[in-house]
Amino acid sequence: LFRDLRGIAAATNSKRTYGLLFDWIYPAHMPLLLRAVEAWADTPEVTTPVLKFMAEFVLNKTQRLTFDSSSPNGILLFREVSKLVVAYGTRVLSLGNVSDPYTNKYKGIWVALTVLTRALAGNYVNFGVFELY
Repeated sequence: LFRDLRGIAAATNSKRTYGLLFDWIYPAHMPLLLRAVEAWADTPEVTTPVLKFMAEFVLNKTQRLTFDSSSPNGILLFREVSKLVVAYGTRVLSLGNVSDPYTNKYKGIWVALTVLTRALAGNYVNFGVFELY
């Protein structure tokens, strides 16, 4: 499911099409991402597609993430992204020793850091808001 959603997110090249996808996902379906990461943090077959979808969703290519100045959507998106990254990070660090550390830990951490990098570099949230989160 999240591989397909990642393809849809990659195809949204304009503000209008991204807005349609954002309105569909937030707030109704965003808790599903968080619950999936919380429940299956030890299963990279689940968490990697979820994190890669989020990495594509927060990527501000072709300035598609331009919210109105009075819109709180940029802050809300950053809040959900930070919740997801923190939830994944705390759970994956508590896994301990695993048989394949690259697949079970390092790849997910790399994608989570990609999500965080893209969220910070997207220019859709004011850095003064970071103190709240």
